Amino acid sequence: VYVLQTGLVFNAFGNGAANPFVLLYLHDVRHIPLAQAGLASAANAGAALVASLAGGSFSDRFGPRATVLIGLALASATFLAYPRITHAWEAIVAGALLGTASGGWLTGQTALLAAIAPPEKRHLAFAQQRVFANVGLGLGGLAGGLIGSANGPPTFPVLFLVNAASLAGFGLFVACVRLTPPARGGGGRSGAHGGGLRGRGGPAALGAGVAQ
Repeated sequence: VYVLQTGLVFNAFGNGAANPFVLLYLHDVRHIPLAQAGLASAANAGAALVASLAGGSFSDRFGPRATVLIGLALASATFLAYPRITHAWEAIVAGALLGTASGGWLTGQTALLAAIAPPEKRHLAFAQQRVFANVGLGLGGLAGGLIGSANGPPTFPVLFLVNAASLAGFGLFVACVRLTPPARGGGGRSGAHGGGLRGRGGPAALGAGVAQ
C-alpha cells in the first residue's frame, strides 16, 4: 500500500504541474480560440467519464495493474505529443485521449488499492490515498505556477515532460506492487466489482462502495 501511495505522490505532482495549464498553453501559446480550447477540455472530461465506467469491467477482466499501466502509458505518450499540437482538432483528440487514459488508470488504481489493502484497514488506505494525492497536486500546482509562462522561454513543454515522466515513474511503482489473488467462494468465478456487490449485501454494499 505504501509503495502505491508513494508513487501516487509523484504522479499527482506531475498532474498538478501540467494539467491546470493546458488551457492556457492551447490559447496563449498555440493561439487556439478559447472556445475550441475549452472544447478540448470538455472532450477530456467526457472521455474520462466513459472510460471510468468501463474501467471496472476492464480491471475485472485483465486485472487492475494492467488497467493502470495501460492508462499511464497512454497518458504519458499524449503529454509527450502536446508540444507538437498546432490545430484545434489535434487538441480535441489529445484531450479525449487524456480523458480515456485518466479514466482507466484512476479506476484501476482504486481497484488495485482495494485489492492489496487489508479489509480492516481499507478505509484508512483510501483516506490516505486522498491525502497523498492532494499533497502531490498542491506541490505540483505550485511548481507549475512558478515555472509556466506564456511570454518567456518554452516552459509549458517542460511541464508536459515533467508530467509524462511522473506518469511513467508511477508505472514503475505500480509494477512493484505485489498483488495476491483474492480468495474465491464456492459460487464460481466472478469479477471483483460485480462479485463484490452480489456477495456483500446488495444495495447496502453498493452504498458503502459509492461512499468509499
